[in-house]
Amino acid sequence: MPELKPADEQDLLLEHGEVYVAEGRWGKAYFRPPQEPEYSRFVATAAREGANLYAAQKTLVLDCLLKPSRAEFAEIVRQRPGLVPRIAADLIALAQDEEARFLAPLG
Repeated sequence: MPELKPADEQDLLLEHGEVYVAEGRWGKAYFRPPQEPEYSRFVATAAREGANLYAAQKTLVLDCLLKPSRAEFAEIVRQRPGLVPRIAADLIALAQDEEARFLAPLG
């Protein structure tokens, strides 16, 4: 997956205000913190009896994904499924106004 140029990263910051980057040998992915609709859906889905927490986390991650495309990121997740709970934990922390541990702020 091609990396974003610095100008493209700046465009993401201008558009979304707050952007975070996950980076590894697999490449980079850009996320915005969850807003109320995404966070509310995550909480409601995860709280259901017999809920699949991984599926709820994956939905949250994909809802907040800015780049790459969902299809490209889904391929990364197929090979590295542990990224989902790691990124979701940071997105939840950001929604609670806490610091992320894995995701790095852009800019």
